[in-house]
Amino acid sequence: MTGNTPRPTDVVRRMNGGLAKEGKPPAQGHGIAAKGLRAARNLARAVPAEPHWDLAFFGILSYMFVEYTRLNEVYPLFRQVPLAKLLIALAVVGLLVSPRPQGSGHSGPRGTDFALFFFLLACLASILFARDSALGLDGFFLMLRWAFVYFLISRILTNTWRLRVFIFLLLLLNFKLAQFVIRTYFSELSFGRSEAYLSVHGVGAGVTDFFGNSGEFGVAMCVVWPLAGSLLFGEPKKSSRVFLWACFGVYLVSIFLCGSRGAIVGAAAAALVTWAKNPKRIAGVLTVLLLALGSFYILPTGYRQRMLSAFHWQRDATAQMRMDLWSAGFNMWEKNPILGVGLNNFGVNYWADYSGRGLTTAVTAPHSIYMEALSETGVAGSVPLLFLWFLFLRENARTRRHLKTLGLADRRSFEYRLSIGLDLAFVGYMVSGAFVTVLLFPHLWYLLGLSAALHSACLRKQPEIAPVESANQERNLAPAPY
Repeated sequence: MTGNTPRPTDVVRRMNGGLAKEGKPPAQGHGIAAKGLRAARNLARAVPAEPHWDLAFFGILSYMFVEYTRLNEVYPLFRQVPLAKLLIALAVVGLLVSPRPQGSGHSGPRGTDFALFFFLLACLASILFARDSALGLDGFFLMLRWAFVYFLISRILTNTWRLRVFIFLLLLLNFKLAQFVIRTYFSELSFGRSEAYLSVHGVGAGVTDFFGNSGEFGVAMCVVWPLAGSLLFGEPKKSSRVFLWACFGVYLVSIFLCGSRGAIVGAAAAALVTWAKNPKRIAGVLTVLLLALGSFYILPTGYRQRMLSAFHWQRDATAQMRMDLWSAGFNMWEKNPILGVGLNNFGVNYWADYSGRGLTTAVTAPHSIYMEALSETGVAGSVPLLFLWFLFLRENARTRRHLKTLGLADRRSFEYRLSIGLDLAFVGYMVSGAFVTVLLFPHLWYLLGLSAALHSACLRKQPEIAPVESANQERNLAPAPY
């Protein structure tokens, strides 16, 4: 630093009792909390402000809004305009013209970048030998789109403020979808639909992409429900707690009512992991308790009976269909172990070679992210994908270790709670995705981008800034003067 700006280390020394050359005793004030807050304010003046708004950040937020609200489908005026692609391009331009943030000299998520590159390369190679290369190219361009979104999220969300705004918008947009599903469920009942009918056919979010049927919607809720819960427990601000409680409750109710058994299993897995990681904390116990109470008092009777029928899968038509699909997918991989049958080509191969022995002739997907990756991209695509999943968990663990060096590794640190929430969201995605084909959906790629962005934002924090962060986190908890 230059000029008369105090160094962060000098401010910390003043907090500890004053510089030797001043020869002054420590300030008595209102005790340690008051001294810490005063020093934090002085240090905050010495640290450059984090960048907030720019073209890239506006572009990625606008893209999220368009993607989740599906404006192209709701309003005919926008049907011929590729809004999502235009906003991605806007974010790219904004990223190119924006100055690099201070402290961005570290390498960034290079491992994730390389793993994603090899996964895309394997997807492209699988199309060369696919039965329908046009379908394969459609899937590849969609995957390329998610790669761009991952890259933008990981490079644009450069600080805690931007992460908070992005997470708020993500939770708010999913809240909109969840309340729509709840209203639709009760509307269907008022129109004469039975609980048994809704438990079989489910309730989607009313759009054709990403959230259209109950299974796809359930995966989305299994991602945001544990994320909201992790941010909720430990949040110091009352207004934020109210919002997170509303999201947490509405997401959970929508999981119970949407008609997806995979969503229930995914939510249960996330809740059990929450409890297992911290068995003595109220967060894990309360999460499991709320899920159990909801299963008894909110879960419709017809849906509960359908859940129990899964234990006798030989007599469950849906379970038998999935077993047939998975068997066909594994057989496709055995015949094409290296590159699979081609990205987005499971459906055409099933129709051509396996539909005569199965229970359905209208299937287009293997109903499992694992079988989707294995059958369509083979070992060449599955290995980089597994490595991506491993890097995601390792990145979050490294983030928490770095936060410990900053003195921010506690439940009231937003960054720490977010790193835990991303792990739990990943558990919800992996378990619920075992029953739905959502590899070409945005959820995984959003999580990868957020994990990389959080890690990079934490690395940009200097150890001397820790008192500022801690004081800001604890401001609402400071003892009253006496």
